[in-house]
Amino acid sequence: MEVTRIVFADRKSVEIQAVDTDLKLEPKQMLVKTARSMVSQGTELAALMGTHSKSEAADPPAWLQFPSVPGYLAVGEVMETGSEVHGFSVGDRVIAEGSGCWNSHASHITVWESVWVTKLPEGVPYEAAVMSKLASVGMYGLRILHHELGENVAVFGLGVVGQLAVRFCSIAGFRQIVAVDPMANRRRVAEGVPGVTVVAPDDPLVNEEMGARSEKEGYDNVIEASGHPRGFMQALNVARTRGRVSVPSAPHEYVQVRLYDEVMYKSLQIFGARGSSQPGTPTYNDGWSEPRQKEWFLQLVAEGRIEVAPIVSHHVSYAEAPSIYTGLMERPEDYLGVVFNWD
Repeated sequence: MEVTRIVFADRKSVEIQAVDTDLKLEPKQMLVKTARSMVSQGTELAALMGTHSKSEAADPPAWLQFPSVPGYLAVGEVMETGSEVHGFSVGDRVIAEGSGCWNSHASHITVWESVWVTKLPEGVPYEAAVMSKLASVGMYGLRILHHELGENVAVFGLGVVGQLAVRFCSIAGFRQIVAVDPMANRRRVAEGVPGVTVVAPDDPLVNEEMGARSEKEGYDNVIEASGHPRGFMQALNVARTRGRVSVPSAPHEYVQVRLYDEVMYKSLQIFGARGSSQPGTPTYNDGWSEPRQKEWFLQLVAEGRIEVAPIVSHHVSYAEAPSIYTGLMERPEDYLGVVFNWD
Protein backbone atom coordinates (compact mmCIF):
# COMPACT_ATOMS: atom_id res chain seq x y z
CA MET A 1 0.00 0.00 0.00
CA GLU A 2 1.26 3.50 -0.79
CA VAL A 3 1.13 5.87 2.17
CA THR A 4 1.70 9.60 1.74
CA ARG A 5 3.20 11.39 4.74
CA ILE A 6 4.30 14.80 5.93
CA VAL A 7 7.87 14.39 7.16
CA PHE A 8 10.05 16.56 9.36
CA ALA A 9 13.20 15.70 7.40
CA ASP A 10 15.53 17.88 9.46
CA ARG A 11 15.42 20.97 11.62
CA LYS A 12 13.14 23.53 9.89
CA SER A 13 12.82 21.20 6.85
CA VAL A 14 9.47 19.67 5.83
CA GLU A 15 8.84 17.28 2.95
CA ILE A 16 5.99 15.26 1.43
CA GLN A 17 6.97 11.63 0.96
CA ALA A 18 5.16 8.62 -0.49
CA VAL A 19 6.29 5.17 0.64
CA ASP A 20 5.18 1.64 -0.14
CA THR A 21 4.52 -0.22 3.08
CA ASP A 22 3.06 -3.55 4.09
CA LEU A 23 0.49 -2.61 6.70
CA LYS A 24 -0.18 -5.87 8.52
CA LEU A 25 -2.70 -5.34 11.28
CA GLU A 26 -2.36 -6.86 14.73
CA PRO A 27 -5.59 -8.53 15.99
CA LYS A 28 -6.55 -5.41 17.98
CA GLN A 29 -5.54 -2.86 15.36
CA MET A 30 -7.48 -0.90 12.76
CA LEU A 31 -6.45 0.80 9.53
CA VAL A 32 -7.84 4.34 9.24
CA LYS A 33 -7.88 6.38 6.04
CA THR A 34 -7.17 9.93 7.18
CA ALA A 35 -9.66 12.59 6.13
CA ARG A 36 -8.26 15.55 8.09
CA SER A 37 -5.29 16.18 10.36
CA MET A 38 -4.58 19.31 12.37
CA VAL A 39 -1.36 21.05 13.33
CA SER A 40 -0.66 21.27 17.05
CA GLN A 41 1.43 24.39 16.72
CA GLY A 42 3.12 24.48 20.12
CA THR A 43 4.39 20.90 20.10
CA GLU A 44 5.02 20.52 16.38
CA LEU A 45 6.90 23.79 15.91
CA ALA A 46 9.02 23.09 19.00
CA ALA A 47 9.93 19.71 17.48
CA LEU A 48 10.56 21.13 14.01
CA MET A 49 12.67 24.05 15.23
CA GLY A 50 14.53 22.07 17.88
CA THR A 51 13.29 24.27 20.73
CA HIS A 52 11.39 21.57 22.63
CA SER A 53 12.67 21.23 26.19
CA LYS A 54 13.73 17.65 25.41
CA SER A 55 15.25 18.35 21.98
CA GLU A 56 18.76 18.86 23.36
CA ALA A 57 18.73 15.79 25.60
CA ALA A 58 21.55 13.30 25.14
CA ASP A 59 19.00 10.77 23.91
CA PRO A 60 15.86 12.67 22.87
CA PRO A 61 12.60 10.76 22.36
CA ALA A 62 12.24 9.17 18.92
CA TRP A 63 9.53 11.62 17.92
CA LEU A 64 11.93 14.55 18.44
CA GLN A 65 14.59 13.03 16.21
CA PHE A 66 14.81 13.49 12.44
CA PRO A 67 13.27 12.29 10.23
CA SER A 68 9.85 11.83 11.80
CA VAL A 69 6.20 11.92 10.76
CA PRO A 70 4.63 14.56 13.03
CA GLY A 71 1.14 15.09 14.33
CA TYR A 72 -1.27 13.56 16.82
CA LEU A 73 -4.59 15.09 15.71
CA ALA A 74 -6.40 13.10 13.01
CA VAL A 75 -9.87 11.95 11.96
CA GLY A 76 -10.93 9.57 9.25
CA GLU A 77 -12.74 6.40 8.28
CA VAL A 78 -12.02 2.83 9.32
CA MET A 79 -10.90 0.84 6.27
CA GLU A 80 -10.00 -2.48 7.88
CA THR A 81 -10.17 -4.09 11.32
CA GLY A 82 -8.08 -6.77 12.99
CA SER A 83 -9.58 -10.14 13.86
CA GLU A 84 -10.18 -9.21 17.53
CA VAL A 85 -11.61 -5.71 17.05
CA HIS A 86 -15.23 -5.69 18.25
CA GLY A 87 -16.12 -2.07 19.04
CA PHE A 88 -15.61 -0.68 15.54
CA SER A 89 -16.61 -1.54 11.98
CA VAL A 90 -15.42 -0.71 8.50
CA GLY A 91 -16.87 2.67 7.53
CA ASP A 92 -16.98 4.14 11.04
CA ARG A 93 -15.91 7.78 11.25
CA VAL A 94 -13.42 8.11 14.09
CA ILE A 95 -10.96 10.32 15.93
CA ALA A 96 -7.64 8.51 15.83
CA GLU A 97 -4.00 9.00 16.77
CA GLY A 98 -0.99 7.50 15.04
CA SER A 99 1.20 4.98 16.82
CA GLY A 100 2.98 6.39 19.85
CA CYS A 101 2.36 10.09 20.35
CA TRP A 102 3.18 11.07 16.75
CA ASN A 103 2.71 9.84 13.14
CA SER A 104 -0.75 11.26 12.38
CA HIS A 105 0.02 13.52 9.40
CA ALA A 106 -0.32 10.66 6.93
CA SER A 107 -2.87 9.39 4.43
CA HIS A 108 -3.32 6.13 6.38
CA ILE A 109 -2.58 5.31 10.00
CA THR A 110 -2.84 2.17 12.10
CA VAL A 111 -4.43 2.52 15.53
CA TRP A 112 -5.23 0.20 18.39
CA GLU A 113 -8.80 -0.40 19.50
CA SER A 114 -8.64 1.54 22.74
CA VAL A 115 -10.10 4.42 24.70
CA TRP A 116 -8.08 6.77 22.48
CA VAL A 117 -10.21 6.02 19.40
CA THR A 118 -13.61 7.71 19.47
CA LYS A 119 -16.55 7.38 17.08
CA LEU A 120 -17.95 10.57 15.62
CA PRO A 121 -21.64 11.36 16.16
CA GLU A 122 -23.78 12.39 13.23
CA GLY A 123 -23.70 16.08 12.46
CA VAL A 124 -20.13 16.75 13.60
CA PRO A 125 -17.91 17.71 10.65
CA TYR A 126 -14.34 16.47 10.42
CA GLU A 127 -13.03 20.05 10.71
CA ALA A 128 -14.50 20.30 14.23
CA ALA A 129 -13.81 16.74 15.33
CA VAL A 130 -10.11 16.95 14.47
CA MET A 131 -9.57 19.45 17.30
CA SER A 132 -11.10 17.12 19.93
CA LYS A 133 -7.82 16.34 21.67
CA LEU A 134 -6.91 20.02 21.94
CA ALA A 135 -10.46 20.65 23.16
CA SER A 136 -9.84 18.11 25.91
CA VAL A 137 -6.67 19.99 26.87
CA GLY A 138 -8.55 23.31 27.02
CA MET A 139 -11.33 21.68 29.03
CA TYR A 140 -8.80 20.20 31.45
CA GLY A 141 -7.16 23.62 31.89
CA LEU A 142 -10.54 24.90 33.10
CA ARG A 143 -11.67 21.85 35.04
CA ILE A 144 -8.48 21.58 37.11
CA LEU A 145 -9.17 25.02 38.61
CA HIS A 146 -12.29 23.73 40.41
CA HIS A 147 -13.92 27.11 39.94
CA GLU A 148 -17.15 28.16 41.63
CA LEU A 149 -20.31 29.64 40.14
CA GLY A 150 -20.10 33.43 39.82
CA GLU A 151 -16.31 33.73 39.89
CA ASN A 152 -14.28 35.46 37.20
CA VAL A 153 -11.58 34.15 34.85
CA ALA A 154 -8.88 35.50 32.54
CA VAL A 155 -7.54 33.45 29.64
CA PHE A 156 -4.09 34.38 28.31
CA GLY A 157 -3.24 33.23 24.79
CA LEU A 158 -5.85 32.75 22.06
CA GLY A 159 -4.27 30.01 20.01
CA VAL A 160 -6.40 26.93 19.41
CA VAL A 161 -6.27 25.70 23.04
CA GLY A 162 -7.01 29.19 24.38
CA GLN A 163 -9.89 29.69 21.92
CA LEU A 164 -11.43 26.41 23.01
CA ALA A 165 -10.91 27.20 26.70
CA VAL A 166 -12.70 30.54 26.22
CA ARG A 167 -15.67 28.72 24.68
CA PHE A 168 -15.87 26.33 27.62
CA CYS A 169 -15.64 29.25 30.04
CA SER A 170 -18.62 30.86 28.28
CA ILE A 171 -20.90 28.01 29.36
CA ALA A 172 -19.34 27.41 32.79
CA GLY A 173 -21.15 30.01 34.93
CA PHE A 174 -18.52 32.76 35.24
CA ARG A 175 -19.68 36.32 35.93
CA GLN A 176 -16.75 37.78 33.97
CA ILE A 177 -14.55 36.25 31.24
CA VAL A 178 -11.59 38.20 29.87
CA ALA A 179 -9.63 36.80 26.92
CA VAL A 180 -6.17 38.21 26.22
CA ASP A 181 -3.86 38.09 23.19
CA PRO A 182 -1.46 40.51 21.50
CA MET A 183 -2.54 39.40 17.98
CA ALA A 184 -5.54 41.29 16.60
CA ASN A 185 -6.66 38.44 14.31
CA ARG A 186 -6.87 36.03 17.25
CA ARG A 187 -8.77 38.54 19.33
CA ARG A 188 -11.31 38.93 16.50
CA VAL A 189 -12.01 35.18 16.49
CA ALA A 190 -12.81 35.24 20.21
CA GLU A 191 -14.99 38.37 20.06
CA GLY A 192 -18.03 36.41 18.95
CA VAL A 193 -18.06 34.11 21.98
CA PRO A 194 -21.02 34.97 24.27
CA GLY A 195 -20.11 36.74 27.51
CA VAL A 196 -16.44 37.26 26.68
CA THR A 197 -14.52 40.54 26.82
CA VAL A 198 -11.49 40.40 24.50
CA VAL A 199 -8.49 42.66 25.16
CA ALA A 200 -4.83 43.20 24.33
CA PRO A 201 -2.22 42.56 27.06
CA ASP A 202 -1.86 46.30 27.82
CA ASP A 203 -5.57 46.77 28.55
CA PRO A 204 -6.40 48.09 32.06
CA LEU A 205 -8.28 44.88 32.76
CA VAL A 206 -5.00 42.93 32.79
CA ASN A 207 -2.08 45.40 32.72
CA GLU A 208 0.31 46.42 35.51
CA GLU A 209 -2.33 48.68 37.05
CA MET A 210 -4.60 45.66 37.40
CA GLY A 211 -1.69 43.75 38.94
CA ALA A 212 -1.21 46.41 41.60
CA ARG A 213 -4.80 45.84 42.72
CA SER A 214 -4.80 42.08 42.30
CA GLU A 215 -4.12 41.29 45.94
CA LYS A 216 -7.79 42.00 46.61
CA GLU A 217 -9.38 42.64 43.23
CA GLY A 218 -7.70 40.24 40.84
CA TYR A 219 -8.99 37.20 39.04
CA ASP A 220 -10.22 34.14 40.90
CA ASN A 221 -9.06 31.95 38.01
CA VAL A 222 -6.46 32.38 35.27
CA ILE A 223 -5.78 30.02 32.36
CA GLU A 224 -2.32 30.56 30.86
CA ALA A 225 -2.54 29.15 27.33
CA SER A 226 0.05 31.32 25.58
CA GLY A 227 3.08 29.17 26.32
CA HIS A 228 5.24 32.30 26.67
CA PRO A 229 7.13 33.53 29.76
CA ARG A 230 5.54 36.97 29.47
CA GLY A 231 2.05 35.47 29.43
CA PHE A 232 2.84 33.29 32.43
CA MET A 233 4.20 36.22 34.46
CA GLN A 234 1.19 38.35 33.57
CA ALA A 235 -1.11 35.50 34.61
CA LEU A 236 0.55 35.40 38.04
CA ASN A 237 0.37 39.19 38.25
CA VAL A 238 -3.40 39.52 37.76
CA ALA A 239 -4.48 36.55 39.86
CA ARG A 240 -5.93 37.63 43.18
CA THR A 241 -4.64 36.52 46.57
CA ARG A 242 -5.38 32.78 46.83
CA GLY A 243 -6.24 32.78 43.14
CA ARG A 244 -5.76 29.74 40.93
CA VAL A 245 -3.65 29.55 37.76
CA SER A 246 -3.66 26.62 35.33
CA VAL A 247 -1.10 26.06 32.57
CA PRO A 248 -2.46 23.90 29.69
CA SER A 249 0.02 25.37 27.18
CA ALA A 250 3.36 23.89 26.16
CA PRO A 251 6.05 26.32 27.36
CA HIS A 252 9.63 25.38 26.48
CA GLU A 253 11.48 28.38 27.89
CA TYR A 254 12.85 29.25 31.31
CA VAL A 255 10.85 31.67 33.45
CA GLN A 256 12.45 33.62 36.28
CA VAL A 257 9.98 33.98 39.15
CA ARG A 258 10.53 35.72 42.47
CA LEU A 259 8.63 33.15 44.49
CA TYR A 260 7.98 35.34 47.51
CA ASP A 261 6.39 38.20 45.55
CA GLU A 262 4.66 36.26 42.78
CA VAL A 263 3.56 33.05 44.49
CA MET A 264 3.99 32.73 48.25
CA TYR A 265 2.92 36.25 49.26
CA LYS A 266 -0.35 35.89 47.33
CA SER A 267 -0.78 32.21 48.27
CA LEU A 268 -1.33 31.33 44.61
CA GLN A 269 -2.25 27.85 43.51
CA ILE A 270 -0.57 26.89 40.22
CA PHE A 271 -1.70 23.80 38.32
CA GLY A 272 0.08 22.16 35.43
CA ALA A 273 -2.58 20.86 33.01
CA ARG A 274 -0.77 18.52 30.65
CA GLY A 275 -3.41 16.80 28.55
CA SER A 276 -1.83 13.33 28.65
CA SER A 277 -1.86 13.32 32.46
CA GLN A 278 -5.62 12.77 32.36
CA PRO A 279 -6.80 9.21 32.96
CA GLY A 280 -7.69 7.03 29.98
CA THR A 281 -10.76 5.74 31.80
CA PRO A 282 -12.82 7.34 34.59
CA THR A 283 -11.61 6.73 38.15
CA TYR A 284 -13.09 7.34 41.59
CA ASN A 285 -10.89 10.41 41.95
CA ASP A 286 -11.41 11.74 38.43
CA GLY A 287 -14.48 10.82 36.46
CA TRP A 288 -13.51 13.05 33.54
CA SER A 289 -11.19 10.96 31.42
CA GLU A 290 -9.77 12.33 28.16
CA PRO A 291 -12.16 10.19 26.02
CA ARG A 292 -15.14 11.39 28.06
CA GLN A 293 -14.08 15.01 27.57
CA LYS A 294 -13.75 14.45 23.82
CA GLU A 295 -17.26 13.00 23.72
CA TRP A 296 -18.61 15.97 25.67
CA PHE A 297 -16.93 18.36 23.25
CA LEU A 298 -18.43 16.52 20.27
CA GLN A 299 -21.86 16.69 21.91
CA LEU A 300 -21.51 20.44 22.47
CA VAL A 301 -20.62 20.90 18.80
CA ALA A 302 -23.44 18.63 17.58
CA GLU A 303 -25.99 20.52 19.69
CA GLY A 304 -24.73 23.90 18.49
CA ARG A 305 -23.86 25.04 22.00
CA ILE A 306 -20.37 26.12 20.97
CA GLU A 307 -19.13 27.31 17.56
CA VAL A 308 -15.62 26.24 16.62
CA ALA A 309 -15.51 26.74 12.84
CA PRO A 310 -13.93 30.24 13.14
CA ILE A 311 -10.91 28.68 14.89
CA VAL A 312 -9.77 27.12 11.59
CA SER A 313 -7.92 29.85 9.70
CA HIS A 314 -6.36 27.57 7.05
CA HIS A 315 -7.99 24.49 5.50
CA VAL A 316 -5.54 23.28 2.86
CA SER A 317 -4.30 20.18 1.06
CA TYR A 318 -1.60 18.18 2.83
CA ALA A 319 0.58 18.93 -0.23
CA GLU A 320 0.89 22.53 1.01
CA ALA A 321 2.47 21.44 4.30
CA PRO A 322 6.04 22.66 3.53
CA SER A 323 4.88 26.21 2.83
CA ILE A 324 2.43 26.12 5.75
CA TYR A 325 5.14 25.23 8.28
CA THR A 326 7.38 27.93 6.84
CA GLY A 327 4.58 30.41 7.38
CA LEU A 328 3.96 29.18 10.92
CA MET A 329 7.63 29.68 11.78
CA GLU A 330 8.04 33.06 10.09
CA ARG A 331 4.58 34.69 10.33
CA PRO A 332 2.69 33.10 13.24
CA GLU A 333 0.34 36.09 13.42
CA ASP A 334 -1.19 35.03 10.07
CA TYR A 335 -2.33 31.62 11.36
CA LEU A 336 -4.65 30.10 13.92
CA GLY A 337 -6.02 26.59 13.34
CA VAL A 338 -4.45 24.75 10.40
CA VAL A 339 -6.24 21.66 9.02
CA PHE A 340 -4.81 19.44 6.30
CA ASN A 341 -7.25 17.78 3.90
CA TRP A 342 -6.28 14.22 2.86
CA ASP A 343 -9.29 13.41 0.66
